[in-house]
Amino acid sequence: PTMLRQAFLNLALNACQAMPQGGTLRITAAPDSERRVAIGFEDTGIGIKPEHLGKIFDLYFTTREGGSGIGLSMVYRTVQLHNGTIDVESIVGQGTTFLITLPVAR
Repeated sequence: PTMLRQAFLNLALNACQAMPQGGTLRITAAPDSERRVAIGFEDTGIGIKPEHLGKIFDLYFTTREGGSGIGLSMVYRTVQLHNGTIDVESIVGQGTTFLITLPVAR
């Protein structure tokens, strides 16, 4: 639980930082197929450039001044350790959505 809480907090903080002029962060959770749950983090921020999408989970990759490049790689690894998946969609100037799918707790 602690690792997932930190990963979710990281996604929420990244979303807030991507909306320097304000915006909306929507966090959702819903049952998915085969005893899995889908958790979404959707923001109306600046978006991620297409050429960066393939690198955002790489350790030390960052586009933010003063960023460490550790946050999203930690999120990715945490999701993996919990037998989940993570997908991202982004449109520059419109926002980003991260969708995590995890097994339902027993």
